[in-house]
Amino acid sequence: MKMPVTTIFLTTLAVFASLGDATTITIQTASTALDPNQHNSFGANVSVSDPYWAPGYSWISYDNSGQGGIVNPDIPTTPVTLSTPPSAIFFQYFMIPAGTITSAFLTVGADDTAAVFVNGHNLAVPNNTTLTHCMATIGCLTAELGNFVITPYLFSGGKNEIEIWMYQINGDASGVMDQGTINYIPASINVVTPEPSMVFPLTIGLMFCAGMSIFFRSKKRKS
Repeated sequence: MKMPVTTIFLTTLAVFASLGDATTITIQTASTALDPNQHNSFGANVSVSDPYWAPGYSWISYDNSGQGGIVNPDIPTTPVTLSTPPSAIFFQYFMIPAGTITSAFLTVGADDTAAVFVNGHNLAVPNNTTLTHCMATIGCLTAELGNFVITPYLFSGGKNEIEIWMYQINGDASGVMDQGTINYIPASINVVTPEPSMVFPLTIGLMFCAGMSIFFRSKKRKS
């Protein structure tokens, strides 16, 4: 079935309007003494730093285990797997308004390694070998960070969660970080409301499309 010219015009207009109104949510780990949306299995997140860790990110731990801080104990066993109890679990909650999620990206780092979950779906498993200063699938150096393109259906409108299981091996400073973006088209822009300055051009365009539709229909009847 052929679509009328006016329908094609309005559909195209709606698509371009949607693309223009796409919104980006930025998420990242942070020290959160009073924020219930970011915490860990022991309490509030603590900001930490270490000269070995990838710079430019917000690194956190469950205590002051950065350079010159507390030396965290090892996890009980190596190698580590998803069945190994982690040293600490970090929780991060955020809201996504109703709409269509188009893409999502996440970078995760850990000393020594980590497992990552998005709304309960396992995104990455910990390294399964004994480590030498976080040489892992997800590690702490810039070249070791885990970079993920996340399938949009793992997220939904409303409350969402990122969960990081941190594993400390060889008893030293430990920490995690994540940083990412989620792009979505809000549901509110499904109804396209043109700007006042666009009313006249749109009216002319619709009149042209209507005229062309009448012309082609008339020509088809004569033939």
